[in-house]
Amino acid sequence: MRNGVILIPALNPPASLTDYVQGLIRQGFEAVIIIDDGSGPEYQAIFEKIGKWKECRILKHAVNMGKGRALKNGFNHYLNTCGNYKGVITVDSDGQHLIENVIEMDKALKGSGGGLKLILGSRDFGKAGIPFRSRFGNKLTSKMFRWLYGMKIADTQTGLRSFTNDVLHYFVTLPGERFEYETNMLLEAKRRGIVVEEVPIETVYNNQNKGSHFHPVRDSVRIYVLLLKEFVRFVMVSLSSFAADIALFHMFGAVLSGNSLSVQIYGATIGARMISSLYNCMLNRCVVFKSHAPVKQAVVKYYALCAAQMLCSAGIVFAICRRRPVSRLLVKACADTALFFLSYRIQRDYVYREDAVR
Repeated sequence: MRNGVILIPALNPPASLTDYVQGLIRQGFEAVIIIDDGSGPEYQAIFEKIGKWKECRILKHAVNMGKGRALKNGFNHYLNTCGNYKGVITVDSDGQHLIENVIEMDKALKGSGGGLKLILGSRDFGKAGIPFRSRFGNKLTSKMFRWLYGMKIADTQTGLRSFTNDVLHYFVTLPGERFEYETNMLLEAKRRGIVVEEVPIETVYNNQNKGSHFHPVRDSVRIYVLLLKEFVRFVMVSLSSFAADIALFHMFGAVLSGNSLSVQIYGATIGARMISSLYNCMLNRCVVFKSHAPVKQAVVKYYALCAAQMLCSAGIVFAICRRRPVSRLLVKACADTALFFLSYRIQRDYVYREDAVR
């Protein structure tokens, strides 16, 4: 008995899918779930043939709903009906995942020890013969994951993945109906501290990957919007916090206008910063990172980060300006810009992070 259930989303699959599924069954996979994602009438004979085998279950979409929806429906079916396995292995329907690599993913599932893990079957995009759009798209996405999220993933778009049982509870409700859903899984794993591992697999492209249903423009835009969305929200909240700070400074200054200049400036600055920083903290928690981390814990971490960021900024300006005759304002602007990007990473990975515990 194998450790995982095979899940195959399929849209207008090749006739070779029947031989492929038979090969999986011969290798000991006793449960195969196939999602017919709105395939045309001419493909129904393939699903009817596979559906007659006792090891297979066919779930059908009346219309094409996308790979993300197919995967989520498959996960939901697995969680409701398959209780004796360690997890799920997702496999593409075009035969590009060699059965021996699927077996390796099954072994990795056994070696997970039942913990919270997402295991990726990673291709080597340095090899010759890989279509340019696949090589370029994956490398760009990998770099964005590393720059924005600190995740070093060689193959962000692989369809060969193993999921331990408990992580499926987080992934089955994730947004995303098409190929962007697989990207969203990686972001959710990062947000919740779920372990992501990679297993090397063979790189196979049949007919230059012309059978792929991935739309290079439409689906790429969805993926990159998803990757950038959180950081853009972070920038917009930071700008609104800056505007609030200026407005509050003006308001407090007017309220304290009858006092000395020092009281007006320091009082307005402190009052404005206290309110604007709390506003920034709460919006980052609820809007940017959409975290359910305890409020008290997040606030304490946030203000500790603010203090550290302020001291680092002052220290950088002091260290540079004492040695070189440069503009303090220019140095501070550069230092604060770098610290802004660093603050984003720290807030996401530490201040507002939710540990996935099951």
